[in-house]
Amino acid sequence: MMQWIYWIEFAMIVAMVAVVFGLTWMETLRK
Repeated sequence: MMQWIYWIEFAMIVAMVAVVFGLTWMETLRK
């Protein structure tokens, strides 16, 4: 019944990884 907490944590981790990867990708393309 408390399984949605794991999904929220998983979504937050994926979001942070996506943001970091996106920023590094933009910096790579900018060069």
